[in-house]
Amino acid sequence: MFLQPIDALNFAAVNLRVFALYMQLLAIYEIPLQLPDGQPPRADAMGLTPYGVRILEAVMVPHVIYRCLALMQNMSAFNNKRDLDCVEYFCGQKAITGGMRRAGFRSVGHDYKQDNIDQDFTTARGFITALQWWRRLRQRSGMTWYGTVCSSFIFLNRGTSRRTRAEPRGTRWVGSVEAGNIMVTRTALLICLSFAKRLAFVLEQPSNSVMAWHPSLVWVRQQLRPLHCTWWSVQTYMGLFGGCTLKPHVLYSNETWIQHVARAHPGSSFQPKKSLCRKYTDSSGVARVSGGDDLKDSQTYTKQFGRAIAAAFKKHRLSYSSDGMDTIDEDEADYEPDAQMAWGDGFFWEVLELLYAIKAESASA
Repeated sequence: MFLQPIDALNFAAVNLRVFALYMQLLAIYEIPLQLPDGQPPRADAMGLTPYGVRILEAVMVPHVIYRCLALMQNMSAFNNKRDLDCVEYFCGQKAITGGMRRAGFRSVGHDYKQDNIDQDFTTARGFITALQWWRRLRQRSGMTWYGTVCSSFIFLNRGTSRRTRAEPRGTRWVGSVEAGNIMVTRTALLICLSFAKRLAFVLEQPSNSVMAWHPSLVWVRQQLRPLHCTWWSVQTYMGLFGGCTLKPHVLYSNETWIQHVARAHPGSSFQPKKSLCRKYTDSSGVARVSGGDDLKDSQTYTKQFGRAIAAAFKKHRLSYSSDGMDTIDEDEADYEPDAQMAWGDGFFWEVLELLYAIKAESASA
């Protein structure tokens, strides 16, 4: 049986569960999914420059993304102002947002804990909000920050997620793992869009997280490498910015100013105020490690860290020295991703479907 691609204009009539099965069959039979015209809209119709379209074409973003951007650019429900300097995704206590505001920048934070309807990164509605705030960032001068939820990517969750560098998508039938895959795939798209607008981006993760080896992020690094879009990485420690534990973090960015918040391990001179892990021996005599009661709280950035990020961005944004900095070597990945693997966990059709519903509602109002 040969499957014809579903016309995006009629997608609102398709049940999402049926469409999910359809997508699985496309992957099994390796049938390419294309929109009827096969070409993206003009750059200006999406609020992009020709360079921005070139970036999106290089990473082979799903064509539904072009439609989403064109719809948002041309619907009265979305304003086209470019009035933001920073968007902090997964902002938690908004330490980065607060630091940027104190430094004189216009910044907003996106997090489901603030609004579990309009700011849930895993839903179509929440991701549309994330896209709209990216659209409002000033070309060339803004920044996107991603504290993407790491809970299913760190070593304490390996028993459930089964994530490794070789199998970073893990046990996708587990709800928390599937949610993690959705979040990182949508993060990867926003990072591509940041490159497209020549914005700075920073992705923060605990040092033992394998998120950077998720196929969406590996694919983006590989495909943008010929366009000289470099990913730098530095290590830092939240404990050296007033944190209650040492808490090592890795910052990934396309700009070298992040080196000004890098810190070396302080050695035994640092005394943690709390213990985040609990070590014990179970009834069968096997040594176990579990997260302590304060582990979740340790994910929060300190205000001192937020101020340091804002100061480095403001003072060193135009500094391009990369002496002593490391790049992420995509050859370290133990598998070879492709576009289907990279973008398959994003569920971007759901976003497009909701945008068409918003358009229809606006037209009938």
